[in-house]
Order: sequence, then structure tokens, then C-alpha cells
Amino acid sequence: DYDKQMIGGYGNIIQWKNNNYGFRNDKNIQLEKDTNTIRVLVLGDSFTAGYRTDQQNTYCALLQKNLEEKLIGKNIEVLPVWVDNP
Repeated sequence: DYDKQMIGGYGNIIQWKNNNYGFRNDKNIQLEKDTNTIRVLVLGDSFTAGYRTDQQNTYCALLQKNLEEKLIGKNIEVLPVWVDNP
């Protein structure tokens, strides 16, 4: 449940939010998912985390938005996991 403004990689102010399990996502998730929920785990580096961009412009946020538009009626949860300096 982290929600702060910070300075991005290019010196701009960005919004950074983590949900109840520490994923960079606006939505809180439940440990047990229902049959209407599709979860996508995205593994990567700082690109996956979206270090230099605002919350709604991260790769994972855009992926979630795109899937929600295409899979109407489904609850989509995109969960980014990243490693610094792999």
C-alpha cells in the first residue's frame, strides 16, 4: 500500500503505487483468485518496474489496460516483478 510521488529517471515527478502485496499496481489483490480473474506475472528489470515513468504509463499498466479492453467481463491483474542490476 505504498503511494508516493518521487523523482523519475529523467528528473520528472512520477507517481509510484504498490498494492497490498508489493506489486506496482493500483489494485489490491486477494491471495485466492476467483474463476473470473486472469493473472499475468511479468518478470523483468527496471523496464518492467517502470522506473522512469508515471504509474499509468508503465508497460505493465498499459498491458493491463489493453487486456481489460479485449477481455471484457474478466478481472485482469498484471503483477510486475523486477530485479535490479540482473
